[in-house]
Amino acid sequence: FNRTTLADILAAKHRTHTYWGSNHWCDASEPVAVAVRRMNSQDVGALLVMDRSASPQTGAMRGIVTERDYLRAVARGAVSPGTAVGDIMTDFATDNGAGLISASPDTSVLAAMEIMTEARIRHIPCIAPPSRDGATGAVMEGMVCIGDVVKALLAEEREEVQICRDFINGVYD
Repeated sequence: FNRTTLADILAAKHRTHTYWGSNHWCDASEPVAVAVRRMNSQDVGALLVMDRSASPQTGAMRGIVTERDYLRAVARGAVSPGTAVGDIMTDFATDNGAGLISASPDTSVLAAMEIMTEARIRHIPCIAPPSRDGATGAVMEGMVCIGDVVKALLAEEREEVQICRDFINGVYD
């Protein structure tokens, strides 16, 4: 139990969805309507917010924009045709001092669920750490949602139940 990692989830998602790339992020200056249309067309609930004017070394990842961010802004009356994503996003640098909540590809799904539950978030960026030799910086691998995590945990649970049933029935591999 607890063998599945976020890398396993992302590998499965990449087989069935557009590979992580331009469809799963937006620029902070982009209109909110464009980002919402992208989320809708890609059937995702969050986009990573980047700052194209910043280099990766100076913090190109600015935040995340989610369905909840959009609904909160609409409820406040803070969305107009010209509203930029940066005006409604969850900012990694400032929101409640929380900073970037992320996980690495080798994070187990159970650990990811714990992180997401404690932080009360439904989407978590999966970021590979910088290489030890410093040749490459941190790399955004993809976004995992709570539904992906629950699905993986259910698959593990079913496998465990089957192993127990086989043991009880004297079936050994």
